[in-house]
Amino acid sequence: MLSNSSGKAHWTIHDIARETGVSAKTVSRVLNHKNGVGPEVRARILRLMEEVGYQPHIAARSLRSHQNACIGVTVPAPADEVPVSQGFLLWLFTYLYETFGAKGEIGRAHV
Repeated sequence: MLSNSSGKAHWTIHDIARETGVSAKTVSRVLNHKNGVGPEVRARILRLMEEVGYQPHIAARSLRSHQNACIGVTVPAPADEVPVSQGFLLWLFTYLYETFGAKGEIGRAHV
């Protein structure tokens, strides 16, 4: 993976904007499939994103949009006092994936 001008492996929309010669707002428009970006510029931004393996930062996106696509699961601790079987956890996560994954909410998560 290419590193950005600051030497980090993780690219931000500001890095993409700097490298493609556009504003961060223009990169944001491309990410969110909004109008107002010419086809050549859009293609240049998307090409660089693909080249560097850009992935939007979910936490930053949720702060900005005031929407949270995270699901919290609390497991009682300590596990030796209240044991939770692996079978139960497998069932639980399968159920959550089937419920929310069908809506496109799972699959973009950072672990």
